Amino acid sequence: MPHKAQPLNKKSTSRSSNAFSGVSCFFTCPRHRPRRRGTRWTDPELIRWVNDGLHAMMEMKPQAFSAVVAAPLVAGAEQTLAAAHYRLLDVPGSAVTRVAKNHLDAEDMGWEGGEESATLYHYCYDENTPRIFYVYPPVIAGTELRITAAVYPDEVTTDESEIPLPETYLPTIVDYLLFRAYGKHSKAQGNERRSTEAFTRFAGGMGVKATNLGQTSPNTTEVGS
Repeated sequence: MPHKAQPLNKKSTSRSSNAFSGVSCFFTCPRHRPRRRGTRWTDPELIRWVNDGLHAMMEMKPQAFSAVVAAPLVAGAEQTLAAAHYRLLDVPGSAVTRVAKNHLDAEDMGWEGGEESATLYHYCYDENTPRIFYVYPPVIAGTELRITAAVYPDEVTTDESEIPLPETYLPTIVDYLLFRAYGKHSKAQGNERRSTEAFTRFAGGMGVKATNLGQTSPNTTEVGS
């Protein structure tokens, strides 16, 4: 798992301070674990499912993992996000505005090879290449740009690990755990229904991917053509 970039504003997101918080019921609640700890669902299984759930949430609602970071740029117009970043969400502020790339191409097909500058005016983004964006004019290497990006969460490794999510999303990750746990024993009476219901709640909390793509892209609002 790549190292998480240091956010410029570390207080922008409230993270869970208690590992497994609502998920701790799997270790103590008689309804979920009637026998001794680890006999129905093992700790490694639960930890693996938490990480699977985090990855699913990242794809479905990347803004749950957003952070404002300083992105060092390479020379030229085309830029690639750092390995720790899943996708670009926004460029905050009003100094660097978003434009449609086809607009710049129509004005000057050779703009990407133009003179490099340390002052940026615009950026372009295409959902088909979520880890790539363009800056205008082409930039001098080493210039930094503040961006809002979805950052890969730290891996949960033990039942004492902090879940890297805002507390408002903890019920959602619990629903994912219930979906996987009941699904493992789907032949037991009622478990298939419980698994389906838990996944429905999880999906409802996240929304469908096709819808969220438009909600989390920098291209949500129209730009001039």
